[in-house]
Amino acid sequence: MFYPLNKINSHSRIWIYQSDRRIKHNQITAIENQLISFCNNWTSHGNNIKSSFYIDNWFICLFADEEVLKVSGCGIDASISFVKSIGVKYGIDFFNRMNIAFLSEGETRVLSLSEFKKIINSKMIVYNNMIKYKYEFDSHWKVPIETNWLKKYIK
Repeated sequence: MFYPLNKINSHSRIWIYQSDRRIKHNQITAIENQLISFCNNWTSHGNNIKSSFYIDNWFICLFADEEVLKVSGCGIDASISFVKSIGVKYGIDFFNRMNIAFLSEGETRVLSLSEFKKIINSKMIVYNNMIKYKYEFDSHWKVPIETNWLKKYIK
């Protein structure tokens, strides 16, 4: 069942899907409607999942409040299939883990790891897509590169 993001428990699980290109404004609006519908119908073993989402030009984030109901493997598979269908519909790859998202002059940019390595520096802010809970999304999604696994590429 869909809930506004601010009504979702801070310990809710999160799954982050990063786009390989900027999502167009009109696509965001259409995807938001699809996300609401998905959340309203998302189930785990036949039970509704209290869920929400965040979307911007580069990311779709799905949240599931597991305080009462844990999301089963089937529920996770359903969310992956849903995001894949969005990708097919709009020509977006949300599953290329070799793309790195970072902030540059206050704007999000996404580059392949090989391109990112050419411009990396110790002052960068990167997106930590490995977070698992909403409270981390609220406070540790955008982090200094020095605290992220990507620091190993700083020369």
